[in-house]
Amino acid sequence: MKILQLFQPCDRVIGLPGGTDIRSSLNLVFLIGLPLSLWLIGVWKLVYGVLPVAIAFLCLPVLTALATLGLLAFAVLAWKNHDWSFGARSHYSVITLATLVFIGVLAYWNLLGFQF
Repeated sequence: MKILQLFQPCDRVIGLPGGTDIRSSLNLVFLIGLPLSLWLIGVWKLVYGVLPVAIAFLCLPVLTALATLGLLAFAVLAWKNHDWSFGARSHYSVITLATLVFIGVLAYWNLLGFQF
């Protein structure tokens, strides 16, 4: 039995395999939460060191970047085994590409990892 036959392409309530819905939610929490928390607490407090709240938010991109390996594995298996339709595989590949581009943007702005 092929591993990807356990998942339906895009019509499941849970979402796509590889945890794309969880990964996207964590990235959204990071994109909204970090600037909002710095705005509410006050950016001037960064003079005294990095806040624990900011450190917690900076952990999220690291976790999602590591979880992207599973996303890549599922995308490769989907194309190799022809488990889904062409549209579903293309859709999943676009999501994978968008995740990789997002990781590149985070790395460019030094938000990936603890570089403080």
